[in-house]
Amino acid sequence: MKDTRTTFNVKVWNNRPLKRATGTHYQARWFLDGQEFNQTFTKAKAADSHRSMLVAAVGKGEAFAFITGLPLSHDKTAEALAEPAVKMQSAFDLATAFVDRKWDDAAATYRVDIAKAMMAFTVAMLTETPPARITGPMVRAALKNWQFTVTQRKNMPKSVAAIIDWVCEHTRPVADLNNADTFEEIFSKIVRKLDGKPMAESSYKRYRAIMNSFLAYSVRLKQLDANPLAAMEISDSKASRPTKAIVPVDKRRLTDQATAEALLSAVRRTSGNGEVLELAMEVMYRAGPRPEEIVALEVGDFIRAKTAGGWGELVLYEAAPETAKRWTDDGSRRQRRGLKGRARGERRRVPVHPVLERRLSDYIANKKLRPGQRMFSGLRGGELAYSVLDKALKRARREVLSEEQVASTLAKTLYDWRHLCLTNWLNRGIPPANVASWAGNSVPVLLATYVNVIDNEAVLRGLLDRMYDPLSGADGAGTPSADPGGG
Repeated sequence: MKDTRTTFNVKVWNNRPLKRATGTHYQARWFLDGQEFNQTFTKAKAADSHRSMLVAAVGKGEAFAFITGLPLSHDKTAEALAEPAVKMQSAFDLATAFVDRKWDDAAATYRVDIAKAMMAFTVAMLTETPPARITGPMVRAALKNWQFTVTQRKNMPKSVAAIIDWVCEHTRPVADLNNADTFEEIFSKIVRKLDGKPMAESSYKRYRAIMNSFLAYSVRLKQLDANPLAAMEISDSKASRPTKAIVPVDKRRLTDQATAEALLSAVRRTSGNGEVLELAMEVMYRAGPRPEEIVALEVGDFIRAKTAGGWGELVLYEAAPETAKRWTDDGSRRQRRGLKGRARGERRRVPVHPVLERRLSDYIANKKLRPGQRMFSGLRGGELAYSVLDKALKRARREVLSEEQVASTLAKTLYDWRHLCLTNWLNRGIPPANVASWAGNSVPVLLATYVNVIDNEAVLRGLLDRMYDPLSGADGAGTPSADPGGG
């Protein structure tokens, strides 16, 4: 740490000669708060000149700096106390540093998003087109799968390293983004797909958030004067309009109860591990956990009813989102983490209807499962993969739905089971606060997400009809009674 102490307590001593093998040298000596400083000269005149400079500074009342022992006005002191010049970093170097900084605390799926965003940013900051031997896909793969994947970087093949070396030498400095026009041009490239079309709303939201964090990091390292995203004005039709914070659920994705039951039955009939897959989807349908919460569910997370025919409870505290092995710390396809939007270890309790409670209890008894074991496992006893659940749902859709429905978005994804559950809760009059608590959402997010699927039109029409009821006044405000007092 730099010593920035100063003092006015300075004592300058007389110079003294020093006998050495090479001849007589002359030493100037002075003390700052009793701490000795000295400098030796080969000429007496030079030593006297140095002492005179010290005495003159003391006479002027100057402070002396401990870092050099010299007055603050001296060039050496000014140089020693000056902040070192900030080295301007390239987009490649700073993107790599940003990935490294974020890696440890990021979930595996978020690591993928960061790598994709930094890949797009680095490519947009290239100073020239790669040579013929290096194609665009090769550059993007080298950045995303190797340079911006911390666990894989040290195992980078030589062919990939050659690509990375070229990218490193041909990226612009981040400081170029201080120019507003340059930044808008670069950002517009980042938020477009390879075919030049604007990316989806959800992708744009993720990329913008990651870029905002990266730019703030650049400001903190003094690579940028300010975060240019805050003052951005882009003519790009996609990037110029405000992104929606939440994309509401499309009503066309949701099935009726009969179709949902038929799909669950078809999952059981058409899958080798049908009993497990059907029950996993039924839990999503009737209790609303996310897919990544279902695969992390353990037997001990299910609280059985105290009496026959009673309600049970699920206690959710962990999620296991699935991703490629390269993005996890232990090389597995899943990295267990806390619930979405909650602190590690925080739990969420969800009521379990007696029908589902009986099914889960019987399932645990028949499978002879014990606390600490996974509730739902693969056919060979390993982790239950998303792809297995997804394929089972696709088979069931082909068996139950018409060709037109199969081609539609009706019950197309695993997440639609959760959407159906939360929609049913809301449409059956469960207060939003309770639904939000069970689902792991805030009330504003819940209502914004399900605003288009809440089926309360009949109630609303009744309220509107009463607004124009003649008995309550033509304008719905009611007819005020006469005031007998005239006042």
